[in-house]
Amino acid sequence: ALIGGAAGALTGLVTTPLDAVRTFQVLRAHATDDKLIGGVQAISQLIRTRGLRGLFRGASMRMLEVALGGVIFFTSLEAGRAWLSV
Repeated sequence: ALIGGAAGALTGLVTTPLDAVRTFQVLRAHATDDKLIGGVQAISQLIRTRGLRGLFRGASMRMLEVALGGVIFFTSLEAGRAWLSV
């Protein structure tokens, strides 16, 4: 379960920039009534306006969320496997 939590935390950290870019694209399109911009253009605008830290904004909460999900998943998996093998 702890390894599942660690894997979840790492996954949350690695995928946070992708989520930040997607959120930036949607919010920008909604605020300006324009169509969605491309990923590379969104990354460059996000870095220009918020810096490199803007890509990792909210990473700690995302890591916690995904880590808890991993712990719950793997704990349930192991409990189910133990229950079915009896």
